[in-house]
Amino acid sequence: MTYRTAGQRQRPNSRHFWVNAPLALGVVGLVLHAGAARAQTPPPPPVNGSQLTAVIVKGKTPAQAARAKLSKIPGGFSVVDSAEVAKGRVRSNADLLKLQPGVIAAATGAGGFDSIKVSIRGSGVNNGVGYFRNGIKYEFDDLPVTTPSGTPYELFDPQGLDYTEILRGDNAFTTGDLALGGTIDYHTNTGRTAPYSEIRTEFGSFGYIKGSAATGGVVGPWDYYINVIGESQNGWQQHSNASAQHVIANLGYQINDNAETRVYFRYGKELFYGPGALTRGQIESSTPDQAQLAYLETNYKRNQPGSELIGDVTKLRFADNQSVELGLAYQNFPIVIGPSSTSAPILAKWDYGNIAAQVKYENTSRLFGHGNDFTAAAYWSDDIYGDAKEEAIAADGANPYGTSYSYLGATYKIAPTSYYNIPGVTAGERLYWNKFNGSTDQTALLSDDFELIHNLWLTLGGAVVNTPRNFNTIGNTYVTGTTIPVVQTPSFRSSETNLIPRIGLLWDVSQDLQLFTSYGGNIEPREDWAGGYGPYSGTTASTYPNYGILNLKNQEADTVEVGFRGRYGIFQGSTDYYYAQVSDELLTIYDASIDANTTINAPHATHQGVESELDTVLWQDGGSFWGDTTGVNRVHLVQTFTWSDLTFNSNGGALSNKTEPGLPPEYYQGELAFDAANGIYANFDATAASGTYVDYLNTWKAAPYVVYGLTVGWQQQRADKKGWQVSLSVDNLTDTKYAVAIAPTYNANHADYANEYPGAGLGVYSAVDYKF
Repeated sequence: MTYRTAGQRQRPNSRHFWVNAPLALGVVGLVLHAGAARAQTPPPPPVNGSQLTAVIVKGKTPAQAARAKLSKIPGGFSVVDSAEVAKGRVRSNADLLKLQPGVIAAATGAGGFDSIKVSIRGSGVNNGVGYFRNGIKYEFDDLPVTTPSGTPYELFDPQGLDYTEILRGDNAFTTGDLALGGTIDYHTNTGRTAPYSEIRTEFGSFGYIKGSAATGGVVGPWDYYINVIGESQNGWQQHSNASAQHVIANLGYQINDNAETRVYFRYGKELFYGPGALTRGQIESSTPDQAQLAYLETNYKRNQPGSELIGDVTKLRFADNQSVELGLAYQNFPIVIGPSSTSAPILAKWDYGNIAAQVKYENTSRLFGHGNDFTAAAYWSDDIYGDAKEEAIAADGANPYGTSYSYLGATYKIAPTSYYNIPGVTAGERLYWNKFNGSTDQTALLSDDFELIHNLWLTLGGAVVNTPRNFNTIGNTYVTGTTIPVVQTPSFRSSETNLIPRIGLLWDVSQDLQLFTSYGGNIEPREDWAGGYGPYSGTTASTYPNYGILNLKNQEADTVEVGFRGRYGIFQGSTDYYYAQVSDELLTIYDASIDANTTINAPHATHQGVESELDTVLWQDGGSFWGDTTGVNRVHLVQTFTWSDLTFNSNGGALSNKTEPGLPPEYYQGELAFDAANGIYANFDATAASGTYVDYLNTWKAAPYVVYGLTVGWQQQRADKKGWQVSLSVDNLTDTKYAVAIAPTYNANHADYANEYPGAGLGVYSAVDYKF
């Protein structure tokens, strides 16, 4: 089956993939209109000139209000209601982001609970799991978690949330995020949205257990919410045991009818052991749950001993049409990587601190008698301190697993991973110390939505982005007569300024249909540590001259998007097509032979894709299809489909016309859901992905796959949302062996390469929840 779009090159035939996937739910004819119940497409706003009135409607949940407000965006977005997610297991963001168009969220046992691989529109293609996330801006309650160093993930427990906004690509313009993937904004429960106490426990296969206790309430002008979470697992894959603790809290104060302030706090602590990536042959063998030998020998683990975020958001309203939002946040995230045993002689210690501030002004006053929504905003994020140190934890010769390794003309005694046992060092000796303080992201923007004629809205905007980066080498240890294999760079400072345009059209054709198109720019600065590591001379550099050099440029892109969203009869959904020209794309090359990564600026590339969703009511015994379905019996089919074509342009040297690896070109998710009036529910789901290249030279692929899941449960039906809820979930019903994520390498040389992360096998999980 192939598809063509005007101006779009034909995509490869994918018959093998599609023979399997649609048969799972019998939905071949609906795939291009895929949809998600957890992110039901919002209906167009009322046709009344000012779109803000759609937000202020009595009886709407916060998630519904968010959909109504975001419906003025001329592009793709979705909103996830956490009440729907809580019907099953809520282990990681892969559970939360399931069934979202344009979003690929892959969870493995290779990096703890939430070090998953997340990608939107080709973002994050370069990473496997267990790395700082990039290409997407992450926020909690409008406060940024993403910093100039990237996005740490230990704070991302999906419990305790009310709803989540996903703004794809440059549709996240007014959030101050201009990255290729857009913004994911998690909104926490408050004492006003969750005025009750809650106890929840989850348990199941592979030693998984998770428990949480939460309470919230309102006391006069004050409200409060706190959730304490603990979890542990033995893990499906060998050497993937993990434990974590989280605290989520906020305190709000309603100053008066037009002013409120809220303090937020998040704490996360996690320790996990890493099994590493495998080859396709290992995954398809009789022991797909094995760990990479090097990770076992070095007892590899990552300790995130305690990260916290504390911030405040203050909202002020003036009359009925103007508002100001002020935000301030501080976060700290220390990390220790490496085993405690002498089998791996180097311990990496990272410690970051960041302060972020922002101000946003909105005015919805009519202009020249027409509807008009104006936004002005400024965002600032500064790494006030950032340390990276490596220390020898074993003296020369103390490593029983050391081997001889030649690199750039020198021979080193090393462990089987990147932890080098360098000749002549002593235990406790510091090998290097780098600082990144002073790296900053600064954005100022203006945006205006103007109603040209009745129901036709024009969006115009522009942003200035400045991204200073600072890298200071405090000290390195070089052993006499040799050099450290991973060459450390000298101190340097760089700064780039980019101008970003935004233009769009949104036509409210009717109450049930919106058409939109837009053009916008994207930029993504490198993380402040990127380019400071890795070889910048030798064979690799001569083959690929940008490999690991200092002067990495900001990634830039220009994106055009066109699409629709709406509903008709039993159908509700959306489809959008985007086309982006990307220059200086920031990608990571992974070398499994030394277990190391290096960031590069890649040649120009074209990113294009289709993001589609469809929710179809197959049977319902009363009520409105798309209104309140409480008290009715209902069967509906939820589908999402993401097609991605990420290709280097013809002038890319060795990479010319190659497909970017790491992400499946076709990705489908579907769920057949039954909801009974008495609270019983059952969902049968399928996820299918096409074969995926594992290397930039396109010499080897991970296999396509289809996996199935089942959830059954019961929720007590009460108007106050209190009471019992129980569920039983079965993952990977057919115990399929497959690679769920990939850490791309440059050249697999047509050989089976150890950079594929296996998906978990058949597992059974239960959840019990009581609200009172």
